[in-house]
Amino acid sequence: MSDISLSRKHNAAHITLNRPQALNAMTIEMVTTMAKALREWADDDTIHHVLITSSAERAFCAGGDVREAVSVIDANPDIGAEPYFAAEYGFDMCLATFPKPVTSLVNGVVMGGGLGVARLSDRMVISSDIKLAMPETAIGLFPDVGASYFLRRAPLGAALMMGMTGQMIGAGDTMAWQIADAHVPQAEFDALFEALSQCKTQSDIDATITQFETNPPAPHFANHNDEITDIFCQETLTVIIEAARTLPDNHILAPCRDALLHKCPTSIAAIWYMMTKCDVPETSYQAILRDFFLARKMTARPDFREGVRAVLIDKDNAPLWQPASLDDITMPMMQDLFDFESMSPLPERGFIPKS
Repeated sequence: MSDISLSRKHNAAHITLNRPQALNAMTIEMVTTMAKALREWADDDTIHHVLITSSAERAFCAGGDVREAVSVIDANPDIGAEPYFAAEYGFDMCLATFPKPVTSLVNGVVMGGGLGVARLSDRMVISSDIKLAMPETAIGLFPDVGASYFLRRAPLGAALMMGMTGQMIGAGDTMAWQIADAHVPQAEFDALFEALSQCKTQSDIDATITQFETNPPAPHFANHNDEITDIFCQETLTVIIEAARTLPDNHILAPCRDALLHKCPTSIAAIWYMMTKCDVPETSYQAILRDFFLARKMTARPDFREGVRAVLIDKDNAPLWQPASLDDITMPMMQDLFDFESMSPLPERGFIPKS
């Protein structure tokens, strides 16, 4: 059976992520298949909107298949991971600019590129059991797929906490921070899908979702927004680290403190710099264009391969980062990392960008 199932029901086209053994981690073949389908459906007047779901009970999508990214690098070191990211971001651009409504019904694990798929959709509906994160700083990458745009739906402190530490959150915080649009019990997903498939317009879709919507669970981290802001909304990385180091072990944000001290320093600094020092993207489309530059630079660094080894291959969780500490990160290093002047841009693969 294919890792992507494409079908139609009533007025909707349907994409089913169907690689449950890998939590629907997306391969080049999968994103290429979905991008091709979107291009065909854009010109099909019988299709009024698109629904994206998962066949896996445990996950919507755990992100891109980073093992495949490493394989792409090994196959042609001269061009690195460019073909991998050109394919993934090409699909993301198609999704972000698709001229018809797209709705994702999200259950279980939704991380990295999977959150990109969900949030680049026009509507993201979540179940109570979601486990949401942007965990890229653990593997020497950075929160990409337009995260520097869609994480801003949350308060800046929360966005920085999620991006810098990879902290996982549940449905309560996801709704409190407005990262998702609606909460519907997973037991109602089939009925919601059936009802949505009969819709034709965005207003019909929104009204249908409202009929099924229920209150989410209580938030966990959002009740501590002021403390999160006090730690993460600081002028320099040094002050952020100093503030985090004062947290006691029993504090709700202690895992974030530990992440800042142990995950990839360059990755942590990169998302901080992107979110606080770079121009704010006006659209997810603009954010993805910038991600394509940075992704190639980050995956060319030794930290990416080392992070994948430590977390996904050997699973010793003992990466040797270069540099080893956030204390060793300087502003000139970040300015050089974000110098894209001599780099080729992502080929135009989307539709006319949505306003």
